[in-house]
Amino acid sequence: MTAFVIRFRESVPIPVNAQIQIDYPPQITEYSIYTGCQLSNNYTFTSCTFNTVSQTIIIKNVTDVLIEANTQFQITLYGLVTSMKAAATESFQV
Repeated sequence: MTAFVIRFRESVPIPVNAQIQIDYPPQITEYSIYTGCQLSNNYTFTSCTFNTVSQTIIIKNVTDVLIEANTQFQITLYGLVTSMKAAATESFQV
């Protein structure tokens, strides 16, 4: 199973019940058998929705505690694949 890992440090705190949107490049497609998200530090979330038309992933209610600014945060995305014809891909946007 393919997984993409996105690591970042937010310059501002991530509030309780925040939502994160990830835009993924057109060279990436959803493998419909299994898609999902996993967050670092066992942060809880209520849903991880993949939209293949807009090529976005919405993670709702990311955490039930405030995440301080400059905390390293990791999102692992499952079920996305790179086109075999793509030599390189554009960037993911968080």
